[in-house]
Amino acid sequence: MVPTVGPLQINHQGQQPAVTISFNLAPGYSLGYAVDQIHHAWRAASNLPATIATGFSGTAQVFQDSLRGQGVLILAAVFLPRS
Repeated sequence: MVPTVGPLQINHQGQQPAVTISFNLAPGYSLGYAVDQIHHAWRAASNLPATIATGFSGTAQVFQDSLRGQGVLILAAVFLPRS
């Protein structure tokens, strides 16, 4: 045996090993800005294998889900007649 450094446990999501990276917002920064910066860092990390899947959970996931339907809501608000 050789002593080495390693994880104390390996988390899984489904059958795949998973890593969770948490973050807090600095004062004065929005969640949208943080999400955009994380996406930018993922794109800049060109050495990541194609088999790595990324995603948000918690508040960031709810934020992204709310943005998905926002365009349709804006169009509906502009083009629907007011009563």
